[in-house]
Amino acid sequence: MDRTIERISKHEAELDYLLANIPKIRESLVVYKECFKLMNKLNRYYGSNIWFSDVEKYDKDMIPKIKAGVLSEDAVYNVYMELLDLKSGIKEIIK
Repeated sequence: MDRTIERISKHEAELDYLLANIPKIRESLVVYKECFKLMNKLNRYYGSNIWFSDVEKYDKDMIPKIKAGVLSEDAVYNVYMELLDLKSGIKEIIK
């Protein structure tokens, strides 16, 4: 096969890949921004007086046992660290 045709075909496939994935990246950025907004709201709750009160009520069975990972000491922090790690990865890509 002529190397010119091979080269053009290879780069055409790369272009196709980019065109197919740019919308996915754009959507991911939208989701990422939404996650940071939610994280900011969650950070205001986590560790607040209301949070401590909710933890106490939950621990003393004053409210039904529901899914309440938000009341754990690590879950919110771990999610926040994951978001910061992603942010670091995005910055690295930009360099």
